[in-house]
Amino acid sequence: MTLVADRYRRATRDRGGGAALPSTSSLVTRSVEPNGVASRFPRLRATLGAAIAAMFLSPTPARDLGAPVAPLDTVVVTAKRIGVSDAAVTRQVETALQANPYLYDGHITVTVKDGVVTLRGMVLDEWDLRMAIRVSRKIAGVKRVVNDLEMELGGSD
Repeated sequence: MTLVADRYRRATRDRGGGAALPSTSSLVTRSVEPNGVASRFPRLRATLGAAIAAMFLSPTPARDLGAPVAPLDTVVVTAKRIGVSDAAVTRQVETALQANPYLYDGHITVTVKDGVVTLRGMVLDEWDLRMAIRVSRKIAGVKRVVNDLEMELGGSD
């Protein structure tokens, strides 16, 4: 903090300006005092004051203060997409539909081609329709769900 304050004072003095560095307590008072935190914790007040002064009152960026700057290393991220077979996705979707206690899947047929799941058949209401689509989308390897379901409102009589 003192290095930054000294540089600021020297810069304003050399320019002939009479502006002095504002006290850190006044900076903290303006930024933290409405909550009353700084008045109860004097060390926090001093630390916050130093941080605020260093961030906003420094005439030069921190990198010019003499610290050597090393270039960043290049990071290359490679990921291999693990292909899931259509048969495995079909089994997983059918199992998930059967495992859902709020959905009757007796009239739903699942077909998968290149990760695109097609749901065919009949459901009893819009809730079942949305639930079947939602459950199907959550399976790993599913790219898209095509809805080819018909709604039979009021049940099957």
